[in-house]
Amino acid sequence: MVFALAEHAGAAPKLVPGHTTVLPLSEGPHLPETSATAYYWTPNASDLRLLDANLPKRLVPYYRQYLGITERGRRLIYINGFSAGDATQFTGGPYDWHRHAVVVEDGGDNFFHATYDPALRKVTRLLFNGPYSFVPKKHH
Repeated sequence: MVFALAEHAGAAPKLVPGHTTVLPLSEGPHLPETSATAYYWTPNASDLRLLDANLPKRLVPYYRQYLGITERGRRLIYINGFSAGDATQFTGGPYDWHRHAVVVEDGGDNFFHATYDPALRKVTRLLFNGPYSFVPKKHH
């Protein structure tokens, strides 16, 4: 379900520990809903302070991964979000959420993707994952 709402280089800025991270540029192609021709960049601390100040309240409790993207000449910040309960399964190990994009099919409203437009200072696209699905096995 989609809801319409009303080049930096260097090290990633430090964010509030535990709930947010800036992904490495190499993770950009793995993010859902991004263009194959997108250009990736690292948002700076000022960009992220404004993003967090303008984040819809509904999204605040989620853990969030950020990465700058440029699509069709427009600089945006991609937000990949997931619930606190789901964060534990992506902590540590080879798929740690601090370093790798969390990509889940379905998952309901525990997972979302959004774009934030720094020029407009608002979230311009918000997409929650589809519902959990269960298909019973057929017994022969």
